[in-house]
Amino acid sequence: QPAGGRPRVYFPTRFIRLDPVDDRSRQAIESRRDEVFELWASDARFHGGDIPAKREFQRQVVVECTESELSELAGQRPDEANVECTKHQHEQQSFAVRTGRSSLLVIADYFDPDWQAYRIADGQRTELATVRANRVLTGIVVPAGEYRIDFVYRPEWFYRGMWISCLAWLLLAGWWIRSRRRR
Repeated sequence: QPAGGRPRVYFPTRFIRLDPVDDRSRQAIESRRDEVFELWASDARFHGGDIPAKREFQRQVVVECTESELSELAGQRPDEANVECTKHQHEQQSFAVRTGRSSLLVIADYFDPDWQAYRIADGQRTELATVRANRVLTGIVVPAGEYRIDFVYRPEWFYRGMWISCLAWLLLAGWWIRSRRRR
């Protein structure tokens, strides 16, 4: 556990990909949860046929994403990989990353599609894919190299609501000004 209550981030040793669940019904979500737990309990790709006494969630990860999102990954942790949390705030986290090849970085924080990841290198900002890892955590597909990752919370519903509220206030102000001129 890192000091200061910062989130744990790590490169898993191995991962298995599952297609994302499009159906948001309770039954579909519970079915996927059971599927992930079943993989943890019995999948030979993780355990070589043996069921370990202790689950190693940081080493072996079940990732829910499309095949294209993980196309450049080999399913293994890179030999040279290092990550350090450099900034931790409620709506933004930053990480210094160094890796020898494209890899999966897992942040031990709840998955929310409104979190967006950006690679900052040589003054350029590139959006990175975020995926669901181990059903509840966030994974980021990171390219090879040394750079900074900014992990930012951008709730789309908040910004939509803000614009609707601004428009409503402008309409109300226009109506009020117009009604004052008529008197």
